[in-house]
Amino acid sequence: NNGGLSIGKANATITGNSSSVTYTGLAQSVSGYTATGLVNGETASVLSNVVAASGATGTNVGNYTNTVSGTDNNYNLTLVNGSLVIGKAGLVVTADNQTRVYGGANPTLTYTVTGYVNGEGASTHSGAPSITTAASVTSTVGNVAITAAANNLTSSNYSFTYAPGSL
Repeated sequence: NNGGLSIGKANATITGNSSSVTYTGLAQSVSGYTATGLVNGETASVLSNVVAASGATGTNVGNYTNTVSGTDNNYNLTLVNGSLVIGKAGLVVTADNQTRVYGGANPTLTYTVTGYVNGEGASTHSGAPSITTAASVTSTVGNVAITAAANNLTSSNYSFTYAPGSL
């Protein structure tokens, strides 16, 4: 009597490509996949029904999914989605240097924000930093720090660091 030979599917993992990037103000994307566990020297080219559905595309800070899907006649596939993570870009809030004469009132304290990307500006954030100095009308002649701090300054695409100025 002849016997039968049953050939089962091999196991393979399909992992969507991932990327972590910093916000640029422009669309960013990741697509494609890698295959592991293929046998007999085969490459991903033998997987005719596997796709990275649409890839992940995003403009703003956030997490986006690079979805993989598919089946194969020769492999039991474990599908692992990839991701695109867009992190905040950094802005520097600097307390502007100021001058005044001894005994005079402190000038209006101002600040400058630098580091915007893609031609963006102040419309990308809301609120204002806290700009303060310990100088008073009785402060002696010399330099007194002007500090910049968060207060209620927020942005969905930028993080902030703060630099002092001098009065």
